[in-house]
Amino acid sequence: MRMTDEQLRERVEAKFENVYMTTKSEVVAYYREQYGSDTSKWATQAAKDVYEANPGLYKTVKNARRNFEGERENTPSSKSAKGKSMWANVGKSLPPIGKKPPSAVTITASGSLILYEPRKDRKGRIRGNGWAKMSHATVTLTGTDAVNPTWDVFFDQYFTNFEGNPVHDYDIVGLDVQVVD
Repeated sequence: MRMTDEQLRERVEAKFENVYMTTKSEVVAYYREQYGSDTSKWATQAAKDVYEANPGLYKTVKNARRNFEGERENTPSSKSAKGKSMWANVGKSLPPIGKKPPSAVTITASGSLILYEPRKDRKGRIRGNGWAKMSHATVTLTGTDAVNPTWDVFFDQYFTNFEGNPVHDYDIVGLDVQVVD
């Protein structure tokens, strides 16, 4: 079965690190979007999550609810480590807001390839198509190639001694992706 570029990207993206909300304003915006602009609804749920995500910080949910009352609702959290970690803890309990791509990924593929293999006859003329078995091919991709990999880029990196991409067809049976940071 031929693995598509999209399948390769999905396998690589699965290794990306999740990014979560870390500030009070991000958390408040999330709850307003989920529960509507009525403060009594979204602030109640937010207070429960603040209380649960920060054990021992508040005695009760009602105490945590004070973060969203009156002027405190629009006041940024303190710049102390305690204030920052409080909102980061809540953010980690909510859905991620994105993915952080690594600086590089190492992809190891196994399978078979059908290649154009330039061979010269006795008179120096290039002849022939060839088949080659690739037991394991390992390539490290960086930058844009690491974020948006394709099989063309993979094979271009793997076959550095060929001019252009010599691969006509391939059958990848195994794939391992490792994040390099």
